[in-house]
Amino acid sequence: MFKKLLLASIASLFTTAGMMLIYKAYISSQKVKKKQLIIEKTIDTTLPQFQNALNSITTFDPKSIKELPPELLFYLQRENCRIPYIKGSKNPNGWIKGHFINSKQTDYAALCLTSQNEMTIKILWGDLRPCSISIGYGMTQKYIVPEGKDNFTFARILLKAPYKRLDYYAHQNKQIRPTKEQEGIEDTLLGKGSAVYYCLKNRWIALPTSD
Repeated sequence: MFKKLLLASIASLFTTAGMMLIYKAYISSQKVKKKQLIIEKTIDTTLPQFQNALNSITTFDPKSIKELPPELLFYLQRENCRIPYIKGSKNPNGWIKGHFINSKQTDYAALCLTSQNEMTIKILWGDLRPCSISIGYGMTQKYIVPEGKDNFTFARILLKAPYKRLDYYAHQNKQIRPTKEQEGIEDTLLGKGSAVYYCLKNRWIALPTSD
């Protein structure tokens, strides 16, 4: 009889403990869901101010940029690209040139805003074409950020990332290190962070930065 009571008590404890664990897990999941909902509601993309910023992004017609090579112009026009830039910014960069594979060839990268309201980075390689010609794809509304209390603005730019910067973040993220002849592309959302891209072994490596 004593053994039966003992076993029943132990079983009751385990049942109670199990129910408590289930309850705690449920509460935790609800907190996560609530947090996710809060994050999703941070920016109301239906606001007139947001839509105005989205629909009034300042762009270049690629043909107006004399520094771009004919091959890149042809490519951007074929893809119906316009190059967005931040009007009035000290860094309005919608395009850059650099040495994305080695120091012997010059390569170009440009933001491409399409008529379908999509945005990506288009690459024009020099002699060698070791990686894809498109990276950093996203819907344009991802790059509209708050400006002040009630306004929004387009805030995406491209910068050239020097070897030392690439090497530092590759080391931090335990990735294959770039070669010393390489430069990369820094895709920046002003005030929100950036990612650096570099081409190695026929693929683009993307690494977040912390500054």
